[in-house]
Amino acid sequence: MALITTLDQFVGSIYLPNRQVTTTEGKVLNNDINKYEPEFLIYFLGYEFNKLFLDGIINNTAIYLDIVNGKEYTDGNNRLQYWGGLKLNHNPIANYTYYHNRKNARSSTASIGETIPAIENGSVTTNFYKMLTAWNEMVDMNRELHDFLFSNKSIYPTYLGLNCIDVYPNSATNVDRNFLNL
Repeated sequence: MALITTLDQFVGSIYLPNRQVTTTEGKVLNNDINKYEPEFLIYFLGYEFNKLFLDGIINNTAIYLDIVNGKEYTDGNNRLQYWGGLKLNHNPIANYTYYHNRKNARSSTASIGETIPAIENGSVTTNFYKMLTAWNEMVDMNRELHDFLFSNKSIYPTYLGLNCIDVYPNSATNVDRNFLNL
């Protein structure tokens, strides 16, 4: 079950219509949130820190709520910064979920294979550019979150950082993408 991401967070560049939980699209998106939020958190935070983080949210522990709500901090260059939290228009988990939701919505599986519905008075176009935008915005937010966590290493000692490839099976969540996938 998702604790951070809500249907209301799919606005702006990751806008999805019909996202109310009573619609088919809303139900699919809600299922995607429940699937991709835990996946993202484990990929980004690692298993141990993710477990502490989720327990901290449930128990209203201030240091973990700072990750969700945002907080000022001093970075490695001794500059005052602000981590914006995991909120509306600033939630990398929502962008990660949007990316996968749109990737999965490219076609529908039927008994005859993959199909794309015919559109009356319009044409189907690629959603790849919007997916790339969502992904790259997520990467930028991930870098901000990493800076916040790494700058507060004494508070979050179980956060290992972005360079622990053996710990984070999806290190791609920290790499920008482009149309050529270079």
